[in-house]
Amino acid sequence: MLFDFDYIWEVYIPAPKRKWGYYVLPVLYGDRFVARLDPAFDRSTKTLTILNWWWQNGVDKRDEEMLTALRDCVSDFMKYLGANDVTLGEKIKGDLTLKKLVNSVS
Repeated sequence: MLFDFDYIWEVYIPAPKRKWGYYVLPVLYGDRFVARLDPAFDRSTKTLTILNWWWQNGVDKRDEEMLTALRDCVSDFMKYLGANDVTLGEKIKGDLTLKKLVNSVS
């Protein structure tokens, strides 16, 4: 209710019936809900993959302060996981904003 965010943990929902993904997380910036993130971590290669990303309507993807904060959060998440690399999944590898974000972390 805080962010008008409808969240269901979909790990126990069969893949074809999932709306978002296996382990989708909310992405907050300041007091706003700005996106949803579907991450996966490969322990053998120590690679964090952002499988999918959904921007909320009305988010300004050119907001440099927000992008810097998101980059820092991805970097912190990588440290938490012990990841050495971050990549974009097939569905979003063409998103120029996310490419820029990931390339600034690596």
